[in-house]
Amino acid sequence: MSSENGERLHSAYEALSSTGTWDSPGLLAAEFELHQDPVVDAGRTFHGPDGPGEMLKVLEASFADVVVEAERFLEGGRGEIVALVRVRGRGRASGIAIDREQAHLWSFDGPTAVRMTVFSDRREGLKAAGLSA
Repeated sequence: MSSENGERLHSAYEALSSTGTWDSPGLLAAEFELHQDPVVDAGRTFHGPDGPGEMLKVLEASFADVVVEAERFLEGGRGEIVALVRVRGRGRASGIAIDREQAHLWSFDGPTAVRMTVFSDRREGLKAAGLSA
């Protein structure tokens, strides 16, 4: 990843993978929106820079041992960044393991992220950024 936004995003995901918390000072705009996948995650929207942390709390309410790991980053032609992500955990009630592949499409206004959209189908996330699967 060559862009400054990409490097900062990569660092935020690395911290998330190692600590389990979202810590990215200055990366997210005050009006930031996080849109979950409407099919898998009921299409919830989280607002503001605390959005990723709030989403993690919701996820951790249902799943234990949650790990969110970015496997790859790709830049779209309009400055978007797609993070190909793997989410793992274990159902708190059922004990059943989950292992989901996702695409997180990030949109920026200059140096700050204004939107992140979660796609449960990585191909759809890549397509939304104008990239081929």
